[in-house]
Amino acid sequence: MTETTNIEDTVLVPRATFERLRTVASHVSLGRTAALVGRYPYAAARRALGELHDAGLLPETSSGGAQ
Repeated sequence: MTETTNIEDTVLVPRATFERLRTVASHVSLGRTAALVGRYPYAAARRALGELHDAGLLPETSSGGAQ
């Protein structure tokens, strides 16, 4: 089965942000065993979330910050 993507569902993300998100997703996908593999990429996660927030791609909370 071929999956089609509606252009309205597409979000452009800078390559550096995508790479940080990929790093975090790869680490998280390891689950609890990741603690034995190495350090969690906190810096990559925080930077990627900050970039997504700055681009307006994260929902705002009632206090004005990103969720």
